[in-house]
Amino acid sequence: MSLQPRPSRLRPLLTIITLLLCIPSFFYHLVPSFTYASDTLIAALTTRLRESSRGAGAFCTKDIGDTACCELFLAATPCVDECAKRHVDRVTWVLTEEYGGCADGCLGAYKGACHALEGKAKGG
Repeated sequence: MSLQPRPSRLRPLLTIITLLLCIPSFFYHLVPSFTYASDTLIAALTTRLRESSRGAGAFCTKDIGDTACCELFLAATPCVDECAKRHVDRVTWVLTEEYGGCADGCLGAYKGACHALEGKAKGG
């Protein structure tokens, strides 16, 4: 009669637990570099799209206005995006009251030029 050791039930369990702990740790260290790379890529694509659409009015809608108004609006977009980053409630992800004032400051040139033209078009 040969005595063979019983297979351990603990070894597969330890392997699974180790993998379950290592995988999130791996992604925790990997994801921030992907986030930075994706932000850089998106910023580069946005810049390239804006440069290619200058004068063409590719992003213009009736709500924004003509090509000149569209260019003013697009020029203010990075400032408005920065306002959104600074004035967002980090718990609820809702824009705070300060965002409105900040965004209005960014869109001042657009509103001054384009809403004045809109008022003349409606009134005249």
